[in-house]
Amino acid sequence: MVLVTEAARTTVRAGRPMLGSALLACAGALFVGGGVVAGAFAASWGLFLQARGDAEFSIASEDSYVAYADQWDGLVRVALVAFPLLLLVAMTCVPWLLTAQAVIVAHTRRRSGGLPLRAVWDRSRGHLGAALRVQALTVACAVGPALAGLAVLVAVEEELVPGMVRPTCHDPATVQFILVGRILPVLIWAGGLVLLGRFSLATAIRVADGRSATAAMRRSWTLTRAARSRTTGL
Repeated sequence: MVLVTEAARTTVRAGRPMLGSALLACAGALFVGGGVVAGAFAASWGLFLQARGDAEFSIASEDSYVAYADQWDGLVRVALVAFPLLLLVAMTCVPWLLTAQAVIVAHTRRRSGGLPLRAVWDRSRGHLGAALRVQALTVACAVGPALAGLAVLVAVEEELVPGMVRPTCHDPATVQFILVGRILPVLIWAGGLVLLGRFSLATAIRVADGRSATAAMRRSWTLTRAARSRTTGL
């Protein structure tokens, strides 16, 4: 609660550069990320039209129809391009936002005067490369739990887990299916969120102490050791 109060106080004192930097990050994510999503939909539009035609034909013929059965591979190929691009957009916007906020907080704690947004950019520019490396390393650490949870989900959906059967229209989901197929992946993904929380201070440490990306991450891991729940919650 003290951290939240201090953050609110700092935001009030440095409202213009703080909100301005956040607006720039959001605008970049909106326009660049939105362009990626629009491009993905444009590339997939023919597949959607084919799926609609297949559905209308099956309904007219009174045949059974599985949605996107013939278009699924094409949609997956588009997704395999769009999702990494969206991740790259996030990994570019987040370092700027965290670096700018760390610069603003450091200035506000030393001086009472405001900091123009142009000055925020000038002071942040030298840290952006290291901040980007911090985010790349953080994402690399979080990829393990993300892929592990996805692997469990795929194994359950493909009925690769011995003794476990997917629920159908006539057979409800068993307790085993709910625990392994639904709750276990979420718990594994939560472990990835904990890792993100443990490394959340690395960018601020880089700005404050001028450490390398890996040294800042090690320092963040040490500082958050006794405050895992608070950092993850924040």
